[in-house]
Amino acid sequence: VEFAKLINQGLLKKIYNPVGQTILETLDRVVSKAGEQGVTAGYEDVYGIDRSAPGSAWANSYVDDSSTLRDLTDYLIRNLLMNTRARGANTNLLLTGYDTYATIQGLYLPFARINNPMTEGRVQVGIGGVQTAEGSNVGIQVAQLYGIPLIQSVDTPKGSGSGEISYLYALDTSDPEGYGFPRLGISVLRPVEYFETRDYVLLGKFVIRGVYRFIGETVARFLYGQGKLRDIRA
Repeated sequence: VEFAKLINQGLLKKIYNPVGQTILETLDRVVSKAGEQGVTAGYEDVYGIDRSAPGSAWANSYVDDSSTLRDLTDYLIRNLLMNTRARGANTNLLLTGYDTYATIQGLYLPFARINNPMTEGRVQVGIGGVQTAEGSNVGIQVAQLYGIPLIQSVDTPKGSGSGEISYLYALDTSDPEGYGFPRLGISVLRPVEYFETRDYVLLGKFVIRGVYRFIGETVARFLYGQGKLRDIRA
């Protein structure tokens, strides 16, 4: 459980190992652009790419940012999806925090038609083995938004502004070109391995110690089509 949590945190915000190196390249740096609000210069540069250099527009993700906080609205969500798709994205995954998820629920709740809960089926969707929470198939499904799975994570980053809620990511993990590699995913060099010992001479006590080993990196093969909505409030 702890190992899976660390991988999740490594994807969503910087976590350093004992020698000061990031465990995984974070989604927030991958889905970024030159001159993004609220970040230091160079933060957006990944894989050795200078996103502010001339001719590097192809490497800049779509980021809807603002110098002031904005109320999260349906228009902002639709604008995020429209712009990423206009860039050629097959957006198939939305990722956000629980606070933004709750705000999204509030946006559409007044328009939901609630059926008899005793006869209503439960809905759960997912992608790549990642499942959403169960929701009721009423009005808009709480498990997906505009037909796209909506995943929540407690580790989703957000800015430091008062009342600011977690970013909303519009990600493309598809492989429409048929290369056998997703446009965004973790490339694995060494799969997860588990080692365990109870060697008293090695440990100096009668205990069981275990360790996980994994080698991989977050790899984006289509930076231009990834999207992020930030600087929002409930």
